[in-house]
Amino acid sequence: MNKILEFSLRHSMATILVIVAITIFMVFSTTKLQVNANLEALLPENEKLNALIEKYDPENQERNYFLMALDTKGELSIEALQAFEQAVNELNELTGSYSSSVFNAITFKKKGGRLAPIPLFTERRAPQTEEEFEVYKENLKNDHFSRDIFFTDDGDKYMAMFYHPPMIETDIVFPFQEIVKKLEPYFTVYGTGTPFLTYQSSIYLTRDLFTLLSLALVAILILFYIGFRSKRALFLPMTIVMIGTTWALGMMGLLGFEITMVSIVIPPLVLTIGTSYTIHFLNQYYHDAQTEHKDNKWIIEASQHVNKTIIMAALTTVIGFMSLMFTSMNASREFGLSTSFGIIACAVLSLTFLPAALSRMKNPDHSQKKRVQSGKFTTFMGNISNVVYEKRMLFLILFLIIGVSFFFAYPKITHQSNYTSYFPDEDPAVEGLDFIMENFAGSQTFNLYIDAPVGSKSYFLDPKNLKVIKELEEQILTHENVAKVSSFSEVIGDLNSIMSGNNTIPESRGLMLLMSKYFKALSGTVESGLSSNMINEDFSRINITIMFYNNEANAFLAEEGLKELINFIETKSDETLPAELSHDLWGFDYEYLDLADNVNRDQLLSTAISIGLVFLISTFFFKSLVYGLVTLIPLLSGIMLNFIFMYLFKIPLDITTMMVSSVAIGVGVDDAIHYLLQFKRRLMIGGTTKEILHSCGRISGRPIALTTASIVCGLMVLTLASFKGIVYFGALVSFTLTFTMVGTLIILPAILAYLLKLKLIKR
Repeated sequence: MNKILEFSLRHSMATILVIVAITIFMVFSTTKLQVNANLEALLPENEKLNALIEKYDPENQERNYFLMALDTKGELSIEALQAFEQAVNELNELTGSYSSSVFNAITFKKKGGRLAPIPLFTERRAPQTEEEFEVYKENLKNDHFSRDIFFTDDGDKYMAMFYHPPMIETDIVFPFQEIVKKLEPYFTVYGTGTPFLTYQSSIYLTRDLFTLLSLALVAILILFYIGFRSKRALFLPMTIVMIGTTWALGMMGLLGFEITMVSIVIPPLVLTIGTSYTIHFLNQYYHDAQTEHKDNKWIIEASQHVNKTIIMAALTTVIGFMSLMFTSMNASREFGLSTSFGIIACAVLSLTFLPAALSRMKNPDHSQKKRVQSGKFTTFMGNISNVVYEKRMLFLILFLIIGVSFFFAYPKITHQSNYTSYFPDEDPAVEGLDFIMENFAGSQTFNLYIDAPVGSKSYFLDPKNLKVIKELEEQILTHENVAKVSSFSEVIGDLNSIMSGNNTIPESRGLMLLMSKYFKALSGTVESGLSSNMINEDFSRINITIMFYNNEANAFLAEEGLKELINFIETKSDETLPAELSHDLWGFDYEYLDLADNVNRDQLLSTAISIGLVFLISTFFFKSLVYGLVTLIPLLSGIMLNFIFMYLFKIPLDITTMMVSSVAIGVGVDDAIHYLLQFKRRLMIGGTTKEILHSCGRISGRPIALTTASIVCGLMVLTLASFKGIVYFGALVSFTLTFTMVGTLIILPAILAYLLKLKLIKR
């Protein structure tokens, strides 16, 4: 390392030019970066779900759709329905596909002794006359099939579902906004679904990327000015972290990574963490400054006192981030790799670019040196060490209390996989989802496919067999979060109700065959309640579509509620269906169910790996098992307080907050290493325990406090982000690092004092 420093000083201009050239290359690489606002891109692969999709929905029709919901303003009119129809037709032309709505819905009416299929609208179009309007209202009143799916009981609220091939979200959202303007005099219009959520996400990510980075820069500049009151200590660190951040983004571009809801925090994170290395270097630079010397060789000697701290700090920080490489989610792995590269870049720049640039400047003056060596802040940090020594037993008891509280709080922390909860409350796409949840049969669905034995054609035309399916549906409907089921047996029951007044499966096989012919003739078209996936052509496979939501909160059902519903359906299926029938339950919400399990497992795995590696490296570096263990003390105090904080303020564990521990371990251990390096030096110099701790506080306390303050100030700007997950991430990392610093300056010295007394650490 000394040779690298000597080279940087001897060839300072060449060093600077090489770094500038690399930076220019990385700037061009950043142009390859793209924003991926699709939240589904963050989800881990689910092999079981993929197999079921391939089996039952290979064309992904159930995924590629969006919803339009309408709330009538005042009285429903003919003009309003005509505007509604025109909008539906224009949206169908936009997607080049088909839609399901009241305009292509079929109902049945008893005419004499026969069933007659009729459209809800005369000639499947909006009413042209008052007479047609009255017929439509009468059809709505008597309909058994579309109610609570495409219209509500009062006929004032509507929903239409538009299927589409894979399209860029702006190709849907922008035309949609223009098309529905014609509806605004008659309806409050909501557009929602994946294209709308992705579009809103892209707005937030693009805006937040520049806003958060700019605010982080301002916060760090202010802190550096307060800490050093020097132009070189203001602009040189900023130059280094900006270059390091550019290198991190450039590497992301070279590797084909994208800006997502997770990676959006990389620039402010690299920017803030990178400042810690420059602070350590500058603090030693001013502390050891030779104001009278004309040459700059003293910079090498000064850097020798801090280069181990920077190298170890960067190494342990990278370990924390690289532990995310063992997680199941690709977004987390990309985050860990990209941030690690940015951290390494900042550390290398602090040991090459910074000394090279400083060597071309005049030596610091005496006032700058004095501020670092014996300023008010330095004196204050030394006095804290005196208090810690006098009250060391109190701080040990405090550490034990934190540990006990952690074991109480951690099991009670909730998990979050409802992606809509990340959005601002006033987001229009989320408002649309909320409106649908409150007024229709939920927008979450499961498909329960039931297969007859091989070779059993027309199995589900047998009234006895269909009654079993009907019984299962009735069992499923008893669950509080199930809003509606839609299936062949449910349709047959409704048809029988129209004919005989009894909503049961007909006893007569002949009647069953007649009704099945009606169904088969109509199910090939697109209409509500009679989907072609309800039953296959030979009536040997039946599908029950289960519509559900969180009944208590009128919101998405997720986490434990979703898991409980799945177990309920599976249990009822096993209990009700004969052994000869096989069944599969599937739906895209399975992705979010697995997400909760993956987040929990990944959080524990990455935390364990990072703590284990930090312990091993610290033990090797200090050549002492005891030092390796005490290095973890401040980390454990900060991490345990983080989970206590999450429990108290009901902050869930999700794809962003699960990374807090790994980040805090990687960054927070820097303080403990810096303090212990100084502690070992003071032991060699000698003195009483109180004097040693006092010196450590004076010399190490200032840069430890400044680096933590710099990182916390930079990360607190994340609390201004649009997505709640990022807000929580910024707040939690800031909170954890603050208390990791407190643990380093208060709990760690108290423990070291007792270890010296017990002679577990040799002088």
